[in-house]
Amino acid sequence: MSTTTAAAATAAATNLHDTHASSSDRRDSSSSKNRYESFTEAVPLALSSMAHVSVFSQNRGVLDGLCQMLQHTMWQSVNYARSIYNDMEFTVSDLEMGQHGWMPIKEHVTHLDLQIPLPLAKLKFQHCYSRNALIYLKEPFANGVTVEQVDGKDVEQINNWMNRSNILARIRLLYATTEPLTKGEMDGSDRDEDMPTCLLYRILVEYKTLPATGNPQAKLAEELSMLSFGGSVDDELKYGALASLYDETAKYVLEIYGVRGKKYKFDLMDATLSDGTVPSLPASRNGDSFAKSLCVTVTNHDLYKELDSGETGATNDAATNGGVEQVVSSTNRPKFAITRMSLLLEGKPRKGSDFSSIPGFDDVVNGIAESFLLLNPKPPSMVTALPSGHVLLLDPSMAGRIYVNGRYVTTWASDARIGSHGVALFGMDLHSIPLWHGRIVDFEALKAAYATMWSEILVDARLADLNVATKLLHRLLLGRDRADDEELYDDDDESMKDDRAVPVVDVNCDCLESQVLASAQFDPVGIAAKALATKFAAEFGKDAFPCASHETEWVRSALPHRKPVSTPSRLMKILRRGGYFDTQTTIDELWMTQVCSPKKGPEQDLVNAALQLLEQAGCADVDLEQICLASLATTGDCVLKKLVCRYSAQEQTYFIHDKLLDMTVNDYIDNENQAAMDPAKVKAYLLGMFIAKEHPDGRVLPRYLLRVSL
Repeated sequence: MSTTTAAAATAAATNLHDTHASSSDRRDSSSSKNRYESFTEAVPLALSSMAHVSVFSQNRGVLDGLCQMLQHTMWQSVNYARSIYNDMEFTVSDLEMGQHGWMPIKEHVTHLDLQIPLPLAKLKFQHCYSRNALIYLKEPFANGVTVEQVDGKDVEQINNWMNRSNILARIRLLYATTEPLTKGEMDGSDRDEDMPTCLLYRILVEYKTLPATGNPQAKLAEELSMLSFGGSVDDELKYGALASLYDETAKYVLEIYGVRGKKYKFDLMDATLSDGTVPSLPASRNGDSFAKSLCVTVTNHDLYKELDSGETGATNDAATNGGVEQVVSSTNRPKFAITRMSLLLEGKPRKGSDFSSIPGFDDVVNGIAESFLLLNPKPPSMVTALPSGHVLLLDPSMAGRIYVNGRYVTTWASDARIGSHGVALFGMDLHSIPLWHGRIVDFEALKAAYATMWSEILVDARLADLNVATKLLHRLLLGRDRADDEELYDDDDESMKDDRAVPVVDVNCDCLESQVLASAQFDPVGIAAKALATKFAAEFGKDAFPCASHETEWVRSALPHRKPVSTPSRLMKILRRGGYFDTQTTIDELWMTQVCSPKKGPEQDLVNAALQLLEQAGCADVDLEQICLASLATTGDCVLKKLVCRYSAQEQTYFIHDKLLDMTVNDYIDNENQAAMDPAKVKAYLLGMFIAKEHPDGRVLPRYLLRVSL
């Protein structure tokens, strides 16, 4: 149905509503003014009954519908909190669940909301259990005082949740069982194959909202948002209703009780052709996905009693009044009303009395916990970046999971719709990321937000105790977190190569962290890369040098004062940007940064004496212009560290460590010959030997050792 057609249908339905309302008023003029009409308006929505296939990739039926309801509830709770505290810009991260969330409770079926449907009662489902979760506004915002959370095991307090200003919503999962559950079966400590069948028959979600103002235009706008599809703020509820209707276990029907006295029921309606026939597929097919359309039925409800001013009140004692709102005077008008959403099992389970494939007592709760960080009774370790507010999930089990505003969206590297490669070593909860029907549409924006989060976390001194940089370093290097008593990998220790644990993630595989931290596009300044390079030096020592595994021997030879650390390329890219150069550049920087020619006097005399000794060995292709003295940024004995001479084939120059000129030669001469030898000649001999060692012609050194003597 097009938008124009939907609008026309809505207008026609509204006119029909007015006509019925007028006639009903005339017929019931002698009745009580509190009586309500019971007519129905059924208006098809322009939404295919197969739309959920492209929206809900997991196709989890009622669980997908519940998740859509919970998403809607959270944002409505945030909007309500913003309206109460005008100077606060709340987000979903400012909400939390009670510490006893989802605790099973034995219910006594005395209230209408708890009654088990008759078709289930005929199947001997007699006992009722509930699992409840309360959504709180975090304590710093709850009227400026610390508010004690409701004990999740106290039924009376759960029923009186509306009386607490810091509680914004309540979620109830109602289960029916054929036999009573034991304490162990309820808390999960004693569950086996003999556990009675537990069937989810109703879901109740209630949240606080602003009372109705009595404005007729607002009432019409509410109906229009429910009766149309496409651009409506309540579209996610319609997707949820559709998913619940196609649940594999049973048919769950969504009902919404608005604060303006309207009840909206979402169900399937046969699609009729112009000739009056209903299309269907051959009998061999189990159902016809295209023969039905989602429609909404609008009726009046008496869940809320209208005030004399035409506004809707809110309950002050839901436990004693059964969830029906009390009439309050205009002088004591409440600051909120309650919107209720219900998913009710209609009819019998699809497989009749075969309950073998019915989801277990914990399946829905576990699905909610996986979908929402807020509603997870055992939330993962996380850290919030400031000032962006993005959240980094630290648990290895959360690696790659992407949440947006607390709701799970996808997993990096396991979603074919993501146009990237590699894994992710951490999870994330981002906000301000564009979504379309629950999908991320701009992954470049995701990468930019992820890079911003890492830059803020790695430089925040307040988070130093959490060792987030250490976790990042180890996962990039080892593919896992390092145990507290585990030694860091040492290339010199061959035994560790066989004994160390197998990495969780292949270190040769690229990762999202490497892509964003090594990129000038996502981290223009490179702050995060520099912070990680600083952590690398702190973990391995200032003399540690990251290099590829095949370069370790080269580093040991060319940079003997540095300790090579075999590093995968994904970490190498970040460290290169953080200040560690590649091996050849590091060698050139070490020897060619501060150089000069030998000065006239003792320096040239020493070099000339060494060149004369080289000529005795048959090496006449080295002259004074090829000799440079280098001042190295190292400490200690240059001979001990093998930093005496280096030859650059590109420059055709021999670089001599300037500390060789000041070395003491007595350490290399035995005591008997010290008095007979000239220290200057010994230095010249040693200098000639080091030059011969670096000479491109490998025959120069043995000739020098055999032909030249002191």
